[in-house]
Amino acid sequence: MLGYLGGKAIKVVAKIAAIIIGLFIPGLAYLSYRGWVDVHWQTVEEQTQSAMYNASHTVMQVLNYTASKYAASYV
Repeated sequence: MLGYLGGKAIKVVAKIAAIIIGLFIPGLAYLSYRGWVDVHWQTVEEQTQSAMYNASHTVMQVLNYTASKYAASYV
């Protein structure tokens, strides 16, 4: 039951993040096209890659910690 609820929560968070990013990036591109803002796309790419790496690393640590706690409770 907890696995199901956890999966649903992750799915909802992923959808919300996809919607936000899906609106934000084209918005930046439009503002850059109109000349209203100056976007350094190389920096955006580097920061996004770094954030995704850190997020995936954190998720893996949480999953490993949770798995070890459940494994220890059944011993």
